[in-house]
Amino acid sequence: MHQKLSSTRMDAAFEKVTFENDASILFKHVTAQRFRFVYHYHPEIELVYFAEGDGLEFIGDSSQAFKAGHLVLLGSNLPHLWINDPECQYAEACVVQFKKEILGDFLLLLPELARIRLLVDSAARGVVFSKLITLEVVPLLTRLGEETGAKRLLTLLEILAVLSRDGQSCRLCATAFHVQHSAEDKRRIDGIYRYLSGHFREPCPVGEVSRAIGMNERTFSRFFRRETGRNYIEALLDLRLSYACRLLKDSDKTVTEAAYECGFTNLANFNRQFRRHYRMTPKEYRKHWAEEELPSFTEKRA
Repeated sequence: MHQKLSSTRMDAAFEKVTFENDASILFKHVTAQRFRFVYHYHPEIELVYFAEGDGLEFIGDSSQAFKAGHLVLLGSNLPHLWINDPECQYAEACVVQFKKEILGDFLLLLPELARIRLLVDSAARGVVFSKLITLEVVPLLTRLGEETGAKRLLTLLEILAVLSRDGQSCRLCATAFHVQHSAEDKRRIDGIYRYLSGHFREPCPVGEVSRAIGMNERTFSRFFRRETGRNYIEALLDLRLSYACRLLKDSDKTVTEAAYECGFTNLANFNRQFRRHYRMTPKEYRKHWAEEELPSFTEKRA
């Protein structure tokens, strides 16, 4: 039985994950027109596969665009938020949540599980996985959702083993992220990210977003750096560049068109920032990351 997760309400500061009496691994198959999560965290480790629905993600001190086929592993108490694009008509995700304790200290010390131990440690900063590994994991997620008891635990270990050998996985956060937000701070961060998701392709100066959430510019700048670990301009630049990457990979827009659509007003500055961020030109990026479509989780289940 697949558990349906309501995408209309979640605790802004803390999500209490409820496990069934005879289970320590929670599987959710989530569908909605658009996900309506808020900025939240929980002590459980979380593996999320987005089968359908593009958007923006905010994880710890990381912000970027994501697309269908995105697979990410989040460590304990790592704050996160996903916001689908306004034009999204259908969103689908597979979510697996579990506590690190189920793996056991002794089990993780076994030499056969050394890579899994490193993977779990890396999850503290969030890990995003390559296309090839994602393709390998999707059918395992399908199987895990259909299993119960010991079989589900063994399949989870198999999934972690596959993820642990991804030589192209990337950490999302610059540093390990420790939750220290008050409920009010959480509400403000959620509001900032939602404002950015709707306006990052516009000029969006710091004074504009600070007024939108009822703070003066200087207080806002200090607050944003303290709560996210970086300054506002860095977060805005990350969103614009990652959205440009999505356009270069998934559309036939020219580099110039992609630059202006993601919020840049100067092509030379866009090329300079892109090369500094990704160590390649936009044209080289498009050639390097040409991809085929990833399978829908629903199709895999069928």
